[in-house]
This record gives sequence, structure tokens and C-alpha cells, in this order.
Amino acid sequence: MSVQSDKWIIKMAKEQAMISPFEDKQIREGKISFGVSSYGYDARVSNEFKIFTNVNSEIVDPKNFKPTNFVTKESDECIIPPNSFALASDPDYGDVVVFLEPNSKIPFIKRLIAKPGDRIAYRNKVIYLNGVPLPQEIIEKNQQEYLLNELFNSSSRTIRITQPQRNDFMDEIIVPEGQYFVMGDNRDNSNDSRYWGFVPRSYFFGKGSLIWMTWECWLCIPSFARAGFIE
Repeated sequence: MSVQSDKWIIKMAKEQAMISPFEDKQIREGKISFGVSSYGYDARVSNEFKIFTNVNSEIVDPKNFKPTNFVTKESDECIIPPNSFALASDPDYGDVVVFLEPNSKIPFIKRLIAKPGDRIAYRNKVIYLNGVPLPQEIIEKNQQEYLLNELFNSSSRTIRITQPQRNDFMDEIIVPEGQYFVMGDNRDNSNDSRYWGFVPRSYFFGKGSLIWMTWECWLCIPSFARAGFIE
């Protein structure tokens, strides 16, 4: 294994899609820079790492990982031991992410709905991702509002609809490279990508893990009813 130059990294990323999303220069927006530098490629990732090691004297097959091939670590830093390597993840569908709202630069927290290259639409309270509607199941309903279980990325979450008579509609759009589409779970009272657009990757801080207090509407008193860990 050899250390490759920044020119080689740029060439392989553009010709072979080795890195995606890819920045061909150092981006210094936000707290942590990322992109190509003279030292290699800096990437922003989540705080969950899978560190692979040969401690069990096994051959690691990249196409068939075994639980004994790695250990999982959640931390803001990861030191890779000799003769090992690590995998880290990027924000995934359904993750609750913390980021800077592109216009105001105020920290927001929303759910990640679509990634670069995805087609996203919103019709009659239903999200369409790449032409496929996300399955929904009503779990509670009255005249003022109803709650939905929305299945997304092999897990479900509770969505709150407070204006069921309002016919929401957003034409299908394609998420640009290096950008993400986010929405709030309190759909009818959420200030999100439907109104101010996409979130650049450089504006992400990380994933949300805990709810402290919530506002059910703009003029409501803050509530602690939903305090707890985010699923």
C-alpha cells in the first residue's frame, strides 16, 4: 500500500467515483474543514466507527464481514491501531441531524429525508422518495390532528399532522451533489427544506440523540412531554 497524492485522489474520485460526495478542494465552512488537501482527503463522518482487526487471526473478507472481524466504537475520535482499518458512516436516511440553517446560520435539528441524487416530492402529507411513497399507518386521529407511523429505512417514526385539511404539494425535485433534504416530524409546523431549500454537507454538526423540550406551534409554550432519547 502506498500514499497517493492529492492529484491522484482527484483523478480517481472524478473518473472512478471513489469518493462520493466529493470536494476537490479544502472546504473550511463550519467548525471542521473537509475535502482534498496536500495530506490526503478529509471527510466528515458520524461518531460511530467499526474498527477492523486481525486479533482473532481471521481473514477479513470485505464482502462477508463477521462480528468477530471488528469492534464498534462511538466516540468523537478514533485511533486506528497498527495493521487495522476502520469504517465510518455518513448521515443516513431517517437520521435526526443537527446543522446550520442555510440562510440564518442558526442551528436546526431535523430528520434527513433525501441524499444527493435522490428525487423527492411531497403530496397530500406523503413523502415520495425516488418515485416510491413512504408507507404510513394512522395510529391516532381526531378532528384537530392525527399521528402517523411512517416507515423509513427499515424503521418507523411518529409523524404529527395538525392541519389534515391542508393540501400540501411539492413537485418532484432532484437533490444536488453535496446537498441534503431535511424535514421535521411535526410536519405542518416545521420550517424545513420545503421552504428554504437544501442543506450543504459542510453545515452538518452531527446526529441528534436526545429531546429536551419541544414547541408544538410557533406561539405555544415549550413542552417537556416528549423529553427522552431519539429513536
